[in-house]
Amino acid sequence: RQEVKDALSFLRLANNPAEPAAFRRVVNVPPRGIGEKSVTAIFDLADQWGLPLDQTVERAVSEGALTARSARALASFFSMVKGWGSLLEGGLSYTEVMVQILEESGYKRSLEGAVRDERAADRLTNLEELLSALEAFEKDGGGGLNEFLDRAALLSDQDRHGANWEGVTLLTIHGAKGLEFPAVFIAGLEEEVFPHFLSADTPEGVEEERRLFYVAITRAKERLFISRAKTRRIFGAQSTVRAPSRFLHELPDELTGTSNRGGATSFGLSGYGKKEASLNAYLDEGAEQENGATYFIPEPESGEYSSGMGVRHSKYGEGRVTQVAGRGPNARVSVEFFSGERKKFIAGLSGLEIKLDG
Repeated sequence: RQEVKDALSFLRLANNPAEPAAFRRVVNVPPRGIGEKSVTAIFDLADQWGLPLDQTVERAVSEGALTARSARALASFFSMVKGWGSLLEGGLSYTEVMVQILEESGYKRSLEGAVRDERAADRLTNLEELLSALEAFEKDGGGGLNEFLDRAALLSDQDRHGANWEGVTLLTIHGAKGLEFPAVFIAGLEEEVFPHFLSADTPEGVEEERRLFYVAITRAKERLFISRAKTRRIFGAQSTVRAPSRFLHELPDELTGTSNRGGATSFGLSGYGKKEASLNAYLDEGAEQENGATYFIPEPESGEYSSGMGVRHSKYGEGRVTQVAGRGPNARVSVEFFSGERKKFIAGLSGLEIKLDG
């Protein structure tokens, strides 16, 4: 995937600012005013002066060997690269450095702002998976950063198999269009994941996500399994409670059966099988029930609320989130309570309980 290769190239540069392939790939990603002519000039000067790329850039900038615009852009870019390298040398975890790279480089922001790119949500999800893989590598004591980067370089983003090959095929929903399989597993049926947070704020965006969900479930010929996580770590942030996707509640009751193991929930659909359990079977043991509704008390520092989420407050009662500005514990959460009152809260201090069943 392009976005994974880009992210790894940023990380390679942080680890070695003279790495030529990584430099050429991301020096102008997202666009920062460094054209191909300037990049070629840097490589030519590196050969002429016999210097590594980072030192070549420093000398070219100081001696005025580049246009003023390119010089400023390259100096700014390498200033970021050096900062990331300092974080690695200072012992910050690879995952935390990667999160900072995606933020400071503007790469994550460029994907979030790509409203016309229907694959932007998939690309952000791929970056989240890269962060999860990097974190797992560190926790398992997999070795140094070079070893992780070397392993990643050996992986092909599209394995090629013979016609008679049998095995699991991992695909995005866009990539699965037109294909069918005997059994299909769909993961991540949570609010802000599916529907994705980039699409959940408008009726049109939600409808497009619903259409994609239809595409996903109709890839299954015989059996379909749908799962969600009760807590999820996104872009290296602390694990937060995830509300189940609204799409789960649109499935016909007579077709769903639920199973709950550990921190995840799966829903199985097979033909027109008899309903095995209600959707409420997935609820946490620590959740509280009142008048048939189930609420979960999130960790104060998580602050993970989303528009449309049902909530309850000890003073104002039940209501629904109408708007969320920002993310994390400092996000500003607007709630319209069923009593008619409208209140704004700081997420981490709100005391709002999340309604898990819609």
